Amino acid sequence: MTENKFFGQTLSKWMLLIFTILAIVAFVSCQDEQDGAGALSADASAIAEARGLTPEDVAAALKTYTPSGVHDEYVMFASGGHAGQVYVIGIPSMRIIKKIAVFTPEPWQGYGYGAAGTMEVLAEGNAEGSTITWGDTHHPALSETAGEYDGQFLFINDKANGRVAV
Repeated sequence: MTENKFFGQTLSKWMLLIFTILAIVAFVSCQDEQDGAGALSADASAIAEARGLTPEDVAAALKTYTPSGVHDEYVMFASGGHAGQVYVIGIPSMRIIKKIAVFTPEPWQGYGYGAAGTMEVLAEGNAEGSTITWGDTHHPALSETAGEYDGQFLFINDKANGRVAV
């Protein structure tokens, strides 16, 4: 009877040991799968470490990254404030796609610096004989048809000088 008791205890210990090893292997293999899916290459890890980036920082950067040649999913029209312009910004990349001169001269595009028709457009915004070549753009709005955005026109107002541009 003592042999059976000894054999039973030994068998129980072996079963416990095997179960523990299997549990550890299963746990480690699950961890490797999770880490492997989100692991960075050695080069990317070195860059992140050199810049002091946390894994959360890297994840945030990947959420906004848009490769060259790939268009953003959305476009946002934003006011330029005292610059008197409208900015066209790609989302999620947040790249400035275009800067549209509205109430202020824009030398890069030639707007208000002799480009055909632009001097006349700016002059139409003058008030009571005063030349106004600046603006404070706010609240761009897309045109609508029957309550649905149709995107045919973009309206923006000049808070400082009481003007609206289309």
